[in-house]
Amino acid sequence: MHILKLLLITILLAFNAIAQEADTPSLQSSVYELPDLIVTGTLWDTPVKNVAESVTLFSDASIKDRQAIHFQDLANAIPNLTLTGGNNRSRYFQIRGMGENSQFEGETPDISVRFLIDDFDFTGIGGVASLFDLKQVEVIRGAQTSAYGVNASAGIIKLSTSEANGESTSKLKLSLGTKNQRSLGYATGGTLGNNSKTNYRLTLSQNKSDGFIENEFLNKDDTNQSEETFSLLKFRHNPTNHSSIQTSFVYADAKADFDLFSLNNTYLKTQADDIGQDNQRSKGISIRLNSNNFKNFSLTSVSSILNTDSLYSYDADWGNYDSFSSGYDGFLSIDRDRKSLSQEIRIDSLEDHSSNPLFNKWTAGVYFNQLSETSDFNYLDNFEDDGRADVLSDYKTQSISLFSKAENKLDENSKITFGLRFEYQKVDFSSLTLNNADYTGSPTLDSGSAVSISDKLIGTSLCYQNDISDNYTLFLSYNHGYKAAGANTSSFRSINGTSPLTFDTEKIDNYEIGLLYLNSDNSYQAKLNIFYLTRKNAQLRDDEGSKGFFNYFTSNQGDAKHYGAEYQSQWYFMPNWSLETNLSALKATRDNSNRDLANAPEYKYSLLLKYAPRNGFYSNLSLTGSADYHEENSHDFKREGYSVVNATVGFAKNQWDISLWAKNLFDHDYTQRVFYFENYHPDDNYVPNSRFYKAAADPLNYGVSINYIW
Repeated sequence: MHILKLLLITILLAFNAIAQEADTPSLQSSVYELPDLIVTGTLWDTPVKNVAESVTLFSDASIKDRQAIHFQDLANAIPNLTLTGGNNRSRYFQIRGMGENSQFEGETPDISVRFLIDDFDFTGIGGVASLFDLKQVEVIRGAQTSAYGVNASAGIIKLSTSEANGESTSKLKLSLGTKNQRSLGYATGGTLGNNSKTNYRLTLSQNKSDGFIENEFLNKDDTNQSEETFSLLKFRHNPTNHSSIQTSFVYADAKADFDLFSLNNTYLKTQADDIGQDNQRSKGISIRLNSNNFKNFSLTSVSSILNTDSLYSYDADWGNYDSFSSGYDGFLSIDRDRKSLSQEIRIDSLEDHSSNPLFNKWTAGVYFNQLSETSDFNYLDNFEDDGRADVLSDYKTQSISLFSKAENKLDENSKITFGLRFEYQKVDFSSLTLNNADYTGSPTLDSGSAVSISDKLIGTSLCYQNDISDNYTLFLSYNHGYKAAGANTSSFRSINGTSPLTFDTEKIDNYEIGLLYLNSDNSYQAKLNIFYLTRKNAQLRDDEGSKGFFNYFTSNQGDAKHYGAEYQSQWYFMPNWSLETNLSALKATRDNSNRDLANAPEYKYSLLLKYAPRNGFYSNLSLTGSADYHEENSHDFKREGYSVVNATVGFAKNQWDISLWAKNLFDHDYTQRVFYFENYHPDDNYVPNSRFYKAAADPLNYGVSINYIW
């Protein structure tokens, strides 16, 4: 019932705003017109108003409005997007109820929501996503497998950094906040010497914080501290007027203590005696070659190499066994080494020069990707005499794809677009148990496994666009997507475990209708998308075990359906004032089940009211919220709903911008991660008994930011 009410309210809001067009005050200057933003996350660069899919796009100005320093600071404002903590930075994202929550022991890498920073694929490791010196952020919802393949079954998130365009500009940002928050960023660009054919852009940023946790046992208030460094260097060389070579180097180093969960669910207070770590170091290089020297098409080659080392460790008992605050003493660490290599070669027709009269625009290409991830799992448990477990695992995937996209103009006001992708993927996995925990005279884990599985996949898309009038555009789209068959890493699979070693292909069909409205003076734009998707042989995460010995795995659990709506609008409703609205509704269920799937809140909402007079002073107020929702498919407990207010006041003049900001203004207590499992709580007399645990999101925090551009 709630989803129907929200959908009705959404439609009424859209038509009510449209009906008021005649009463909207005349805006005297183009400064109040909506910016002409370009979506780059599809195969073609397209104005956002012409994209059939439901897209949320944040420009650099809108990122600044929200005082966002990391992608997770934007997540609450994005329709039908959820994210999961459980580590220092949330790096697992779900779109329309599809996506992974974590990569604990036994879980394969995240493959549902593709996460890009320029040409680097950070899917599943996006915790380093700094927002300093960004051009824009895009979130495209719905299966994008015909364009991007296996790791875009739910959608894509793309961060585009500032370009190396030869402009001699620099900027500096300093931000200070509560709990010793410090943020410093520097970016500069220009040309190399007198050679105007070679441009560069350098971006450096660092964020630090003591965190908001107080450890009562250690009597410390910085056991969840973090330090994040992100750097990017771009060179763009233009050998001719019709060709370019862009080389990018990325280095990201995120270090953090990890102390988040409390055995007794005390708010922002923990009792662990062993502090974990959540570290990630990524290094990569990408090369993009583009040539327009051909008669009817352009040639593009994109090569990327990204290596990531990570360490994730935590106090498994969340307390101190010696002081009887926990039922055992356990500590788990996961040390991973990930290497990924990708190569794409594509040709794109030039404007009005298609060699095929059937299509006025087309693209064809080939894509290769190779990923390897070795993991070293170590668990030490003194519950019994020999509680040590060490498991080595090696996970490899190789995929090669052929893809194409074509557009045909039916008439002056309508067109149809086709997309097709064929992909072959192979997965190889092996694990070996080096030390096997011995409980009551018997080993706990199996000795290891070796699995190989391959899959042949086809993704398609079909979109119809019709400019009904000067103000209205209608979109109809169909996307057939997939999630490839794969192998569970089974690292902590018990010796008598029944969890599957492999899982089969999931097929996804997404149907969508969208209606865009843009008023005559370009001061109000609204888009409503309604979608319905089905999942055949749905791949869902599950788990079994207790204490630190948890085996996470993926299994096929029948068919599922997801449906809902997304409404987004921007409105300069009077001089100096603007309102941005993002609403979403969602229902996701599995056949033969009476409960909703995980990561599918019935509704989300976000409102941003901005006041920006021409005297330099400005202010904005945002409200974001969500219904409660299940976070796991393995239990019935929910993450509670929330409603959070953020506020900013500032002054900008010439090269300076100074602002005061507050996040979670009314100090709302809400949750960023929940678990339900057996952790041998002392109150249970050390016998297995599942309990509900939750970790709090950030409380009220505030500070000042200073920006200088020259």
